Amino acid sequence: MNEELNDPIQYRLSSSSKHSGLRSFFNHHFVKTGIVPKETAIIYNSLYERRQEGDYEVYVSFQETDVKPWLRDAKMFVDTVIRLIEPD
Repeated sequence: MNEELNDPIQYRLSSSSKHSGLRSFFNHHFVKTGIVPKETAIIYNSLYERRQEGDYEVYVSFQETDVKPWLRDAKMFVDTVIRLIEPD
């Protein structure tokens, strides 16, 4: 695992009980510190908002033309996280 991810951070990350808490933790500990690029955070936060809409809005519909770029963005986000957690 990447050296920058120490045990206290791993513990706090695993103990987050809500998606909003994880989002806040991610932005504070990984984006503000420069571990994760701001562009990656923009992707994460945008996808989080779409998820909120899909789960909690009464009348929401996503078009294929909207969703396709989100899939590309999600892959970019996951690839970034994988590079972060893989051993050097």
